[in-house]
Amino acid sequence: MFKNYFCFLIGFLLLPVLINAQTTTQTNVDRFAEIQKKLDELAAANTPGLNDPIDFSVSGVSIQEFLRGIAEAHELNINVDPELTFKVYNNFSKESVSNVIVFLVREYDLDIRFSGSIMSFFKYIPPVEGKPAYIPKNLAVKYSSYSNLLSLDLQADSLYLVVRKITQVTKKNVILSSGLSNKLISIYIEDMPFDAALNKMAFANELKVVKTDDNFYVLKALKEGDDMLAEENPNTGVFRPTYNTGASTSGSASSMPAAPQTGTGSVIRCQVEDSAKSKRIHLEAINAPIAEVIKTVATKANINYFMYSELKGNCTSYVSGVTFQELLTFLLQSTEYTYKLDADLYLIGERKLEGLRAHKVVQLTYRSIDNIQDVIPAELKKGVEIKEFKELNSILLSGSL
Repeated sequence: MFKNYFCFLIGFLLLPVLINAQTTTQTNVDRFAEIQKKLDELAAANTPGLNDPIDFSVSGVSIQEFLRGIAEAHELNINVDPELTFKVYNNFSKESVSNVIVFLVREYDLDIRFSGSIMSFFKYIPPVEGKPAYIPKNLAVKYSSYSNLLSLDLQADSLYLVVRKITQVTKKNVILSSGLSNKLISIYIEDMPFDAALNKMAFANELKVVKTDDNFYVLKALKEGDDMLAEENPNTGVFRPTYNTGASTSGSASSMPAAPQTGTGSVIRCQVEDSAKSKRIHLEAINAPIAEVIKTVATKANINYFMYSELKGNCTSYVSGVTFQELLTFLLQSTEYTYKLDADLYLIGERKLEGLRAHKVVQLTYRSIDNIQDVIPAELKKGVEIKEFKELNSILLSGSL
């Protein structure tokens, strides 16, 4: 009797352990099956190297070098977490690359994050006990390729799944640095340019975005002292802008200098890139006075200008790689102001000023000028003075540029 009772007690105490072990085993089986499925999809799509046979015999080789060798030999895109430092002691003969990868995942407790054809290897971190598992849902990510506008409506969503969804709908490669795959994020953005929307999403969730020279967007965790507002490639000088809704920050060697704030919530951030042919301007302005934008850009680009009158009105803009003349056209369009380039001096002021008006004689060839003003739409004649010279069958047009 006592023996039966003792066996029952031992079994009762071990039951939670057995259940937990069974659950963990099932979780791993599902995880391995999902990785195998993704590898098969890549092999069938655009990564045939995963089906190549492999012959390797290694002893004491680091996982970094081992995976790098596989990537180079079979034309794969592989990224390995620097924290993985263990050594590999294995022999593979006539086994597919895909099966070898799954073996490594099983044997060394690894996980793979897929981004397009890129495979990022990192240490598998099992879900925390007692924390409800994240349930994937239909992510509200919308993108217009015509206008390059991105909309996001996220609430405690998996960053990994969000990044994958953004990559799928935009066809722009967005990847995560190590340690971010389990992070949850929230943001609501509607119809914002892609780069600005991605930076805004990062800003709201204590992340930063770095755009590489081959047009990959890398999301990284913020470290102490990091500038959330901009990133710059020190080798190429390419500006990586983001929106800023607070106070300006001082520039550094790796971030774009910020101009002083011109008012509450107003920010001007500008960088000028010198090229062989012209100066290219990268500008981000939020609710900033037009006059201050022009002054800031002209000063940084060392461009001569003269303002005939005070320019009123604010603007919010984000432009990249434009000339100063193109920028003025964008800023002054549909306003009371215009500009004129005289040698290397930009003259800026009201359209009605004589110094900024242009004159042109148009001679008609196939009709007389009689009643010509009656057939010109009123909208086209707005702000334009028309004088007729019947003896020359010509008209003189005077107006702003």
